[in-house]
Amino acid sequence: MSFRKIAYDALLYSLSHKEPLNIPRSHLKSDELARTKSLADAVLRHYGELEAMAKSAMSKPIQNPLRVKLVLLQGLAEIFYLQTPAHAVLNETVALAPDRYRGFINAVLRKASRGEIPRVIDPLLNLPFWIKKSWHKEYGEGTLKTIAEVLSLEPPLDLYIKTSKEPPEGGTLIPTGTVRYIDLPRMTSLESYKQGDWWVQDLAAALPVQLFKDMKGQHVLDMCAAPGGKTFQLIDKGAKVTALEISEKRVETLKDNLKRLQMEADVITTNACTWETEERFDAVLLDAPCSATGSAHRQPDVLRHKVPGDVQKQAQIQSALLDKALELLKPGGVLVYCVCSLEPEEGADQIKAFLKRHKDKIDREAITADEFFGLKEAIIGNGDVILLPSVRKDTWGVMGGFFISRLRKRVTT
Repeated sequence: MSFRKIAYDALLYSLSHKEPLNIPRSHLKSDELARTKSLADAVLRHYGELEAMAKSAMSKPIQNPLRVKLVLLQGLAEIFYLQTPAHAVLNETVALAPDRYRGFINAVLRKASRGEIPRVIDPLLNLPFWIKKSWHKEYGEGTLKTIAEVLSLEPPLDLYIKTSKEPPEGGTLIPTGTVRYIDLPRMTSLESYKQGDWWVQDLAAALPVQLFKDMKGQHVLDMCAAPGGKTFQLIDKGAKVTALEISEKRVETLKDNLKRLQMEADVITTNACTWETEERFDAVLLDAPCSATGSAHRQPDVLRHKVPGDVQKQAQIQSALLDKALELLKPGGVLVYCVCSLEPEEGADQIKAFLKRHKDKIDREAITADEFFGLKEAIIGNGDVILLPSVRKDTWGVMGGFFISRLRKRVTT
C-alpha cells in the first residue's frame, strides 16, 4: 500500500470521526513513515488554505464532499507544500477517488501543477471559527495572526539531553537547555538514542519542570505522566518519582521509555482523581489533560477535531485533579500546574477558581523572568505564565503553547 493511500485513510478516519490522527507504524519503514506523516500533517496544517484553493477550481459543490474533497486537498498539499513533481502525484492520488470524480480531480491537479490555480496564503483560514474567536478575544488580532502563521510552519525536532551527556551533532542549543534540529534522520538508529542519552520533548513542554527548585532526594508525584518527558526530567534532576497514568497503553510506552533511558520510577496505572495513598509528596507536577490547542504546531489534527465543549469538559477534570493534588501535597510543598492549552478556562481561570476554593490552604508562588530564561513577555501580572507559540519565533523558532502556574501549600501552625 502506498504512503499516499495510508495518509488518505488516516486523514479520512480522523476527520470523519473527530479523532486524533493515527498513522499505523507496523508495516512502514522509517522513511515511509516520515513521508506519510509529512503529507498528512501538510493537509491538516494548511486545511483552510487548501480548501480555498480547491473551491476556486470548482464550478459547483461536489457530492460526498469529505471523501472526494480530501483526495483533492491531499494532491494540492503535495504540489504546493511538499513540492512533489506533478507526475509523481497524479496517478496515485487520482486513484484514491471514486471513479466518477477521477477525471475532475486529475484536471484540477494538472491545473495546479501548471500554476493555473492561485496559491492561497492566509494562515487564519486554517483556524476553526471558535478558536479564532477565543484567541482574538484573549490575545488580540495581531497575536492571533502571528500564532496562525507559526502554526502553518513545520516544527523542528526538540531533544532534551540527560545531564552530563552530549547531544547528537547538528543541533542548536536553546537557552532553556533544549537542543533543536531542523532534520535528524533515522534518530532511532543513533547510538546515543539506544544508550538512552536523550528523549524527544518539545521546548515548551520541557519548561514546567524547570520551575521546581533543587529536586535531589525529593519525592515527586507526576499525576498525569505519559508519555513521560516530564517524569524523565524529574528523575534526571535527582528526584524520586511516582508516576500516575490512567491509560494502560500509555503506561506501556512510559515503561518502555524508562527502560531505554535506564531510569526508574514507581509507575501506577490509575485514575489520579480517585487514587488513594498515605504518602504525601514534597512536590506535585500536574500536567493536566486538556483541549491541547497549544500543541497544534505538532498535532495539527487538534484544530480539526476539537470543539468548544471539549474545553468545558476538560476544565471539570482539571478542577478535580487540582483538588486531589493539594490533598497529596505535603505542607510547604510546591505544585506546578500546566496545560498545553491556550484557552483561559483551562489556564488562568482554572487557577483563579482553585485559589478561591482553597484560599486558606495554598498560595501562588510567582514565576519571575530571571528564572524563566528571560521570557518576560510570557509572564502575566500575577506571576503565572502564558507561553504562546509566537513567543521568540524569530530567534528560538516554533514552540508549543502552554499555561503554567506554580503554587505552594501553606504550613499550618
